[in-house]
Amino acid sequence: MTDTPRPIPDALAEAFNRHWALKMGAIDGHDLVFMHHLMARHQPKRIVEIGCCTGFSSAMMAQILAANGGGEIHSLDMAERVYFDQEKPVGYLIEAMGQADRVSLHTQATALDLRNLAGDAPFDMAFIDASHHPWPILDTLALLPFLKPGAPIIHHDLQLYRNPDNKFGVGPKMLFDRLRPAQRLTPQKLYGDYRDPRLKTRKIDNNIFALLTPDTIGPLANQLAEGLYFPWHLQKSHRPTQDWRNRFGEFLKAHYPPAVTQAFEVGQARYLG
Repeated sequence: MTDTPRPIPDALAEAFNRHWALKMGAIDGHDLVFMHHLMARHQPKRIVEIGCCTGFSSAMMAQILAANGGGEIHSLDMAERVYFDQEKPVGYLIEAMGQADRVSLHTQATALDLRNLAGDAPFDMAFIDASHHPWPILDTLALLPFLKPGAPIIHHDLQLYRNPDNKFGVGPKMLFDRLRPAQRLTPQKLYGDYRDPRLKTRKIDNNIFALLTPDTIGPLANQLAEGLYFPWHLQKSHRPTQDWRNRFGEFLKAHYPPAVTQAFEVGQARYLG
């Protein structure tokens, strides 16, 4: 049974259409409907975002938070400059869209830096839209210990693997396929065929999905880690350093069953050398 769709407020739709551009690679109108629906349902107060880029998605989530009583976002990005426009700093739209007081931006940071940057209080929601396979899996594993049970983890770019011009786009699909059907939250499952015709969109649809943080994270981690045995498609600039790999291995040992660390170590040996 699907939910009743949560309408996008006029002010949010206007801000979205005014600032959205196809080249940004950010959420489109279909994706905004999904995120707004989940946030209205779960009422998060603390959100972590992995992959900030322009800051468009950060600012849109901040506006939804404001409409739902307030909250804060911690947004992490490995880069300092926007990948498609090196003259612009990462997150520049956060201030331009008037949301700097709700978003804490952390550049040159990965999900592994989360505890040091944001403290020990658990997060109510996560949004992951960064580099691709194996990063969606690695980022999810890095976040799970810091999320409340039931917290949505939203992933973007599910359909990117279909793009013949993008050889790095398999990561979200790889994670999606590790989930059982009952674990997948998709637009179709939440609210059926509902669309908001006011919002700018891409030609593709169903490019976003979510899963809910379970009470016990070990079994889910085992499921996801199976994806680390498949070939890693890493852009040169997104290859993890040896120091990061060592720290992440220790993190996995501290939080997860041995099979998760084993999958990470085999994946490194096969695809990073």
